[in-house]
Amino acid sequence: MKERWKKLLGAEVNTKLLALGAVLLLLAVLAPIARIMMFCTPWYDDFGYGKMTLIFWEAKGTLWAALEGALTNVKSMWHAWQGTYTSCFFMSLMPAVWGTDKYKFGLWFILAMLILGIFCLTRALLTDVLKSKERWNCLVVQAFVAITVVLLMRSAIEGFFWYNSGVHYTAMHGLGMLYIAGLLKLVYAEGRLRTGLLLIGSVIGAWIVGGVNNVTALQVGLVILSILGFGIIFKNKRVWWVLPGAVCYAVALCYNFGAPGNAKRAVELSGMGISPVEAIWRSFLSAFTYLDDFTGWMTVAIMVALVPVIWKIVSKVQFRFCYPGLLLLWSFCLYATGFTPTLYAMGHTLLGRATNMAKVTYQILLFINLVYFLGWLCRYLREKRSVTFHLKSSWCFYLVMGVLMLGIFAAEPNKGGIYSSYCAYYFVHTGEAYNYYHEYLDRVVICESDEADVVVRPYVFKPWLLCLGDLSQDPNYEPNKFMADFYGKNSIICVPPEGTEQE
Repeated sequence: MKERWKKLLGAEVNTKLLALGAVLLLLAVLAPIARIMMFCTPWYDDFGYGKMTLIFWEAKGTLWAALEGALTNVKSMWHAWQGTYTSCFFMSLMPAVWGTDKYKFGLWFILAMLILGIFCLTRALLTDVLKSKERWNCLVVQAFVAITVVLLMRSAIEGFFWYNSGVHYTAMHGLGMLYIAGLLKLVYAEGRLRTGLLLIGSVIGAWIVGGVNNVTALQVGLVILSILGFGIIFKNKRVWWVLPGAVCYAVALCYNFGAPGNAKRAVELSGMGISPVEAIWRSFLSAFTYLDDFTGWMTVAIMVALVPVIWKIVSKVQFRFCYPGLLLLWSFCLYATGFTPTLYAMGHTLLGRATNMAKVTYQILLFINLVYFLGWLCRYLREKRSVTFHLKSSWCFYLVMGVLMLGIFAAEPNKGGIYSSYCAYYFVHTGEAYNYYHEYLDRVVICESDEADVVVRPYVFKPWLLCLGDLSQDPNYEPNKFMADFYGKNSIICVPPEGTEQE
């Protein structure tokens, strides 16, 4: 019996079975997040950006009218507040325009865009750049990278559960990764038709991605320059196909960053920002400061679990894997730029939704460097030491890694603050999310009544994963004003019952 168990545990895991297990694990991580999204509610800027779309929708009742309203709001924001025209367009399509019960569809869109961006970028790097034919092993890597990013989102409430924030940053970061994947495919494409289609897509995509949040826009721009630079250094003539998209992207960034609204917004935030030079310097300091927070033992465990899979991939490709130190240096610089726009505009890195994207970039680069280092090591052992090293993905190895990950999870004192899926499960399981959502629905009923001046009660249930804040007794408090304007009210105030005090 012992020999049978030894043989079973020592046996190599079937690649397809491992890929299926990785995908199922990803779905298990996503399930509680998608579930709690059904209890999320609009807040603050959701109402401000959705108002124009609502006006056009109620006037004509067609999809084209809603799109016209969103574009009108984009134009207004470009002149009055911010130049991020692509983000503003999606923010204006706030799903609660079509009913509170539709709000969840926008959140599912955010999650889908992030997953799609990760999968496409990871696949482009492994199959187009490295030319790997290990389809199932590549799928394992894709799934585990997505699990890491989603499960360990630093501020899940701003990353996933608030539409305005999530679509502006998380979804647009996914869009940025999708665009980079397309550029990589263009560089390594074969055939005129495929190259032509990707070229057209790169130009159109450049204009779209150039209008997203400043963190993503800056990092995508730097990656485009890097692709051109590395292509020239390593004499890859096909890199010139990226140039039309790069030029279009530069124009889009000028249109984004040069918007009149940005100058007006800078006046509003006067005194908060710092100089560009100081922002760059402090970006590198912040990058070092956040290293421990962004990594954690669970990330390390996932990386170790992927080593046998990645080794199989890199051991079968002809890629040279030169200068791993150069890639590491470039990666750290790119990661550091995730802090630069926020530091420049606000003088700090406490904006959760922006810091989320710095972490996502860090996590993606962490896995890229792991693949590259293992590829370099495999090549070094084979060519310099004449050693062929085989790492087996045995059942025993994954059993040990599974137990280790469970141990890391059990030992974490702040599970809800670290693991987004666990926190989502907790608030659904305890009923807090359900009760909070139905308290909000009671507010909506009052807001849709004929009363011109609305009075609502403070929330009793405030699950911190979903509730960003509450309305005030002051009708001029911005969240109150935005919600009142959205529902066509003169005012909305939030007054606690007699004998209680509002927090």
